[in-house]
Amino acid sequence: MQLYEPEEEEEIFQVDVYPDAIVFSRENTQPLQPEQSGGISMVLAICLIVALFPVASIVGQVYLATHPFTATVQVQANTLSTLAHVYSLPVVTETQSQVVVSTGHRHISATNGHGYITFYNGLTSPQTIAAGELLTGSDGEEVVTDQDVTIPAGTLSTNGTASVLAHALDYGPAGNIRAGDIYGVCCRAWIKVVNSQFTGGHAARDYQLVTKADIDTAKASLLAQVQVTLPLAPGLTLLTPVPCTTSTASNHKAGDAVAQLRVTVIQTCHPTAYKPQEVKSMLLNLVVGREKQDALKRLLALKGIRSASISWADDMRLPKDARYIHLVILI
Repeated sequence: MQLYEPEEEEEIFQVDVYPDAIVFSRENTQPLQPEQSGGISMVLAICLIVALFPVASIVGQVYLATHPFTATVQVQANTLSTLAHVYSLPVVTETQSQVVVSTGHRHISATNGHGYITFYNGLTSPQTIAAGELLTGSDGEEVVTDQDVTIPAGTLSTNGTASVLAHALDYGPAGNIRAGDIYGVCCRAWIKVVNSQFTGGHAARDYQLVTKADIDTAKASLLAQVQVTLPLAPGLTLLTPVPCTTSTASNHKAGDAVAQLRVTVIQTCHPTAYKPQEVKSMLLNLVVGREKQDALKRLLALKGIRSASISWADDMRLPKDARYIHLVILI
């Protein structure tokens, strides 16, 4: 009689690795009976809950201890210069020049030359020469006296003399007669005459001249081209706006009769800088590990701080680790 020996069940263990735990489960190679599968599944579920939950709880507590929530600290300042040490940088000067064509125009009419006529009276009584007396020079240029003139009486040893302004009849440089061009007897008995150098006679002409707009337009164009380079050392940030002074120079002024001019713009800047890390460290040192209200009080006590706010629970101290404090500075 052959005895029936049930086959031994082959046991297979499955290993599941989780971030928070390692779970071992056993698989049966024999198919489970319907009435058995439900019970075994429940047992496995209970085992997993018991195995996983205590470990997850401990891991969660460790994570919160090493990764705290981030607090947001926001401050609004009048200017960064009130919070940071300001470093003066070398003065920077930039120069730009431009040649500009004059846009003004003017017409000058022709003018005649003017000078003086001197009369000599050899008569022992005064003599009067009316305005408009026509005199002709040796070169043919004619001049006319502009005023009446009375010539004192002469003596037997000297002549009486008087001078009067006169102008050339011809317009232009031809009327600028030389001194002595008119010389000799004229007008009356015992009267002689001589002229001085005549000047002021020129032909009509049109010419360019500098206008104020020429200078202003060139200045605006040059200012747009000025690019001041401000080299900064590592860790420094420029404080803006940078104070600059601008001066303008021109080799001709408005109204000068020239075809072109040169305009020069000189901009001198006095830059300053600060170190953002210094500001950040100073503000963070005031609030780390402190209660919210105490941190706000310390921030608002700083010169230049207009307002401050902290996104954090009132009954919790801020993180002691500054890495978990998000700092926002508004200017």
